Amino acid sequence: MRSLMPALLLAALLGGALPAPSKTPSQSAYPDSRLLVYDALFFRVTWLEGQANKLASQGKSGAFMRSAIRQQAGLTTQEEASLKAIAADWQTKESAIETASKSLIAAGARGPTSGPLRNLAQQRKQMIADHINQIQAAFGPARFAVLDGYATSTANVQARRPPAK
Repeated sequence: MRSLMPALLLAALLGGALPAPSKTPSQSAYPDSRLLVYDALFFRVTWLEGQANKLASQGKSGAFMRSAIRQQAGLTTQEEASLKAIAADWQTKESAIETASKSLIAAGARGPTSGPLRNLAQQRKQMIADHINQIQAAFGPARFAVLDGYATSTANVQARRPPAK
């Protein structure tokens, strides 16, 4: 099961619990809602691949899981391969950020008051944006629009503000 740590860090930034960082040239040009949509897409791609691998290890076919997003989004096999490679790279980097976050928390870092946790949350946002850019480059504008429509229509993410005190 996926850890909630990265999502909680990003949610803290979205919810206004932290001051908004100043814009820098290296910062994501995407609104946070777009980052959440693609974070969900990358997770779904890697989760389906993992489930297909589990089925294969049991001697069962996972072909329907491996091809689900390609079929649902109307992707070509080349686009599917690109998306899976980009999502696998996202998963590797996501895991590294999650591990670093857990280490900081174990060492006593706490939410909005922790500069290192804020930095990791910002790195995570930039990492997601970088992977969106990779998809755009691989797909081109017209085909990216198709994937974007699919990602947006199937994402089940909501940004919530923390309750008033």
